[in-house]
Amino acid sequence: MTVDCFFHMIALDKKVKNGQLRLVLLRELGHGIIFDSVNLLLLRETLESIRN
Repeated sequence: MTVDCFFHMIALDKKVKNGQLRLVLLRELGHGIIFDSVNLLLLRETLESIRN
């Protein structure tokens, strides 16, 4: 999956609220943390660096 495809798919996700992406990350099994101020540029750069 390309990074552009990933961004297209997460834009349709139920965790998008008022056009703002929220990420749910696990601190440990059963304990999630919601991040509602996601820097999309930093997320894109991170995903591209992992992909390469």
